Amino acid sequence: MRDNRIARRGTMRPRYLTKSRFKLGLDCPTKLFYTGKNAIYPNRNADNEFLQFLAEGGFQVGKLAQCYYPEGIEVESTDHATALAQTDELMQRTDVVIFEAAFRHDDLFVRVDVLVKRGDAIQLIEVKAKSMDPDDPTKSFMGSRGGIRSGWVEYLYDIAFQQHVFINAYPAHEPFTQAYLMLADTSKTASVDGLNQRFIVDASRRVQTRGDVTPEGLGEPILTAFPVDEIITHIKNEDCVKRNGYPFDVFIRHLAAHYTQDRKIEPVLTAECKACELNFN
Repeated sequence: MRDNRIARRGTMRPRYLTKSRFKLGLDCPTKLFYTGKNAIYPNRNADNEFLQFLAEGGFQVGKLAQCYYPEGIEVESTDHATALAQTDELMQRTDVVIFEAAFRHDDLFVRVDVLVKRGDAIQLIEVKAKSMDPDDPTKSFMGSRGGIRSGWVEYLYDIAFQQHVFINAYPAHEPFTQAYLMLADTSKTASVDGLNQRFIVDASRRVQTRGDVTPEGLGEPILTAFPVDEIITHIKNEDCVKRNGYPFDVFIRHLAAHYTQDRKIEPVLTAECKACELNFN
């Protein structure tokens, strides 16, 4: 079997289960085997303009969230080892806000959108271009029967995965760590006009800001950080077993072992497989 640690200039780059790979495995574990091999197994979504448009909206919301924390420091390196070292150095501070903080545990690697550290207390914040109405219980994360609403599963498992990696990387902070989804709050109204025009996605898909993007200049915040620790506990204790057949930590290890060793998890075929972007027929 081909060694999947990619050789570059005499070095070997680790093959990590990242949060994007984890979400892919949550959708369908078999997809992990095919991801990153577009030359062999073409992905029909690779050039999907609508998906790219949605991604750009996500970049803009992510930049808006950063503007709410003007003291924040971004870990810009895309090299895993460098990003981890920079993050660890920042984590030594008593108080700090970090954008794109990097954490690793075994073969797991995540970048956290916003991390707020106040002493021992940690807030892990995942920013999403999705809306929530806190005053409408029918649009909450959980359904009336106690299950997670289908539209929120991917996002809640995402932040649960990030929390799992973080507390294993920094176990001393576990009792003081809280997780949040930061979303557009539909109960709030923008108090300044043309807010979207202050965040422009350039050709390299980086967000450039225009005008006053200080917290004061942005007016009343339209994003709210919603706490999700109780739902993460539900995922770990109940939902993941029902949904995936494994406890949460075991499910993560199951995906990571197959992905890092480039072993395919055989699919359980359903009618939905006909619409799969990796359908090679």
